[in-house]
Amino acid sequence: MFFFTFHALSVMPLCCFAACDSFGGESDSGECNRLAAVRSSNFQMLRCMNCGEQPEHWQYVTVSESLEMPGSRGEANLIEKCKLCGRVNSLDIMKDSFQAYTIEDSEQFRPIVKFDCRGVEPTDFDPRGGWRAVGIESGTTFDDVDLSEKEWADYDEKASAATEITEVDVRFVLSKK
Repeated sequence: MFFFTFHALSVMPLCCFAACDSFGGESDSGECNRLAAVRSSNFQMLRCMNCGEQPEHWQYVTVSESLEMPGSRGEANLIEKCKLCGRVNSLDIMKDSFQAYTIEDSEQFRPIVKFDCRGVEPTDFDPRGGWRAVGIESGTTFDDVDLSEKEWADYDEKASAATEITEVDVRFVLSKK
């Protein structure tokens, strides 16, 4: 299993966000103060752990689509046969593992979701569009935030201030749980 961790160097001013999808929701205080993926899907680069083959195209994975595992009773969000070695590999997004990434997490990596990977290893993530950010002070919602350039900026009219997310970085960490 892999943790997907998210990192942003600067989240200004006080734009609290999380890298999670529609399974997120409100914080314990009732404030919706996160960046959420509007669509419950993502794009990843994957490597076959059997032969090391890594296709040069992004793999589309969505939590809303489950496929039956061949020769098994299980399901996964992505099932793919390696073109080099022929092994059938799978990736399943752990639906209850989404966690918030907040202003307090700025400048550090934090796990935001877990993947159950069987035979594949995620190597990169493309954040593309479809995120939603909400300003902490103003509650202003910014829809369809595009993080494909690893940064985003806008103007919060309610707070009369510029807001930005910069130097977005991601990594995958192997987890034994």
